[in-house]
Amino acid sequence: MARIQAALLATAVLAIPAALPAITSASASQQAAKGVQLWTLSFMPGELKSYVHPATGNAYWYFTYVVVNNTGSEKMWAPTIELFDGKGNLMPTGREVPSDVHRAIKQSFKDGAVEDQFEVLGKLPIGPENGKEGLCVWKAAKLDSTDLAIFVRGLSNETKRVQETPDAQPSTLRRTMRLDYKVGADERATGSDVIPQTGSEWIFR
Repeated sequence: MARIQAALLATAVLAIPAALPAITSASASQQAAKGVQLWTLSFMPGELKSYVHPATGNAYWYFTYVVVNNTGSEKMWAPTIELFDGKGNLMPTGREVPSDVHRAIKQSFKDGAVEDQFEVLGKLPIGPENGKEGLCVWKAAKLDSTDLAIFVRGLSNETKRVQETPDAQPSTLRRTMRLDYKVGADERATGSDVIPQTGSEWIFR
């Protein structure tokens, strides 16, 4: 809870949501016209770091976040959070991550508030006091990627219908947060430093 409160304070000071404004789109207008009440959860990204297993030498990326429901009604938190490693690999959180790696990383957070990708699932009541702090872990083939991107879907119910060609079937894209990171030589060498975040934006994918 202490880190959730700290994240909320940082958000107030840094105005993080202002850097991620709502997207004004024709699809949003269409959804509103159909009586769909659009909502977006408050999301505060934490740190992205690397972890190297002391016994196996396998490398992992891990990321924490805080999500808060200020929409006015209870929501379900069941996100899809993926990591793109800049080498063509798009990985869902938790794939090929052993349970002992999850435990070791969780134990590094002393207050025990952080929840893994399964524990964090469920109802998200209204208010900062009910915020959730989540942990995502991905296996890294190597720590030699220089550009990383995290995609977070499930923060909003806004969608966009697209049709790439007249003959193609329309598809539905969902409002998604993208977070970009740049991995420097120091972070690759130590396997422990915080990976600098270089950008954030709302996209549809």
